[in-house]
Amino acid sequence: MSSQSKIKIEKIRSDDIDVNYAFNYVRYSSTENSNIESRIDSILDPPTVDSMYISLNTRINFSKNFRTVENGSADNLLNSQLLNSLQELSNLTGNSQRFNLFNKLKKNTNLQIFSKDIKSSEDINIVNQFLGLNPAASNNYIQYLVNSNGVIINNDVKENILFQNRNNSFFTNNIESLIGNYDKIYKNTFSEKEDKDLKSIFSGFIPFNKRSIYIGEQLTETSTTFIGVFVDKFIKVDNEYVKIASTYKKSNKINDTSAANETFDIKDAYVKYGKTYRYAIFPVYLVDIPSFEDFHTYSQYIVCNYPYITEDILCKEFVRPDPPQAMFFNYYNSKKEMHIEWQHSISPQGDVKGYQIFKRHSLEEPFTLLKQIEFHSKLDNYERNPNIPDSDIFDSNEIPINYFVDKSFDTSKINIYTICSIDAHGYVSNYSVQIGVVYDFVEAKCIIDTISGQGAPLNYPNLLIPRKTRFIDNEDKLVAITPIKKDFKKATLYVAPEFKNVNDIVESEKTILNDKYKFNILRIDNFKLASHIININIQ
Repeated sequence: MSSQSKIKIEKIRSDDIDVNYAFNYVRYSSTENSNIESRIDSILDPPTVDSMYISLNTRINFSKNFRTVENGSADNLLNSQLLNSLQELSNLTGNSQRFNLFNKLKKNTNLQIFSKDIKSSEDINIVNQFLGLNPAASNNYIQYLVNSNGVIINNDVKENILFQNRNNSFFTNNIESLIGNYDKIYKNTFSEKEDKDLKSIFSGFIPFNKRSIYIGEQLTETSTTFIGVFVDKFIKVDNEYVKIASTYKKSNKINDTSAANETFDIKDAYVKYGKTYRYAIFPVYLVDIPSFEDFHTYSQYIVCNYPYITEDILCKEFVRPDPPQAMFFNYYNSKKEMHIEWQHSISPQGDVKGYQIFKRHSLEEPFTLLKQIEFHSKLDNYERNPNIPDSDIFDSNEIPINYFVDKSFDTSKINIYTICSIDAHGYVSNYSVQIGVVYDFVEAKCIIDTISGQGAPLNYPNLLIPRKTRFIDNEDKLVAITPIKKDFKKATLYVAPEFKNVNDIVESEKTILNDKYKFNILRIDNFKLASHIININIQ
């Protein structure tokens, strides 16, 4: 085992870069499955206007930016010309050739993770041991390491380091995952040819600018200035990650020598629904290094520190739509048809693209699907329930439909209806209100009863049913459909028992019709009840 792998990682700095990321689905757009992906930015043009996007809320903690001159006085870190050049870079997005100026650490030469604070000579010696460099060679990047709070680890001892720190309470699974994520998304990005004569981590880097080492007659020292964040965007294709876009967000605190942190609200609306993305967010520094060919100038490099890499971000929403709010019934006796209409669901996401109409006759029965109405766009990423037979589906060719004709309405039973909404992606709402309907032949109209309020889960249709409604009496019993008579003044009740006396083994013969009975008359238009006590006289 190499000596490098015996060095324990002492402290993980979790506050150097912190990213809260999420997919946000705001509202439906007909272009959500056809957006271009080769940018990282907001979409401000109608009708899309950030209808869905990935947010990357990034907070960076860094050492304060500063530069000193020979007499100890401070000066502005970056002049207006440099700031304008950085602003030009921040206006770019996609795959601009100028993004080559953002130099990343070479993957197959070294691997960097956020680790212990690098402030003392002992810390630098640990870094040198990992890199295998002599102290003289390390002078070029000491200031960069001190400001970025990083430590570089040889890639060929990575597995030993992970093993050595398996019981280290500070070495969390997040760090191991971070190392693995870097390997996944950048495995084909860098040259496979290893530089055996590596003298500096800046070997092969492209300089951004040159500046004089003097201000007036004063000699300036090298400086490391935090200048923002650089973002790489990857799309997942067949378990591989392909880089499709980049962007740079300039810091607003470059010349603020008191600033020690900054937050960047990055929004990427150039994504497609149903696709999976990853992002690598790099803290970016402008690093001064003495020019080898000219001892009177500093070469300035834009250096990307080791990135925060997100996990996979799946661009899918999992919110059920709202069910319709109202239903209306009209029975056509001549056609034996029940016509049902409802108000379109008003979902905050505006993505309702169909309905399911259900019916049953009692609370003991499950609902039966009468019809599934669909008006989805051909561009929608719609996933239909495969258990729905084609015969139960009506495709209205993208025309919204809010009515249905039930030709199986049973006038001898209570018919209980409910409707569910279907959104653009195939998610189904909970049940709407459940309405019981009977047809009054006398008044030639429908009598309805709200059996349940809306919101019952699909697997528990009886969850929200009250103990008593017009059609439901205690213990979920339904009233029977009884004979109907209009404009009558007298009713005769006939009792035809099979027997009138019962011989009890213990007691003597008993007449069973001596008890009192209640006779109820119910008005079905207003459900007013008249009750009479009846005594039966045995003759």
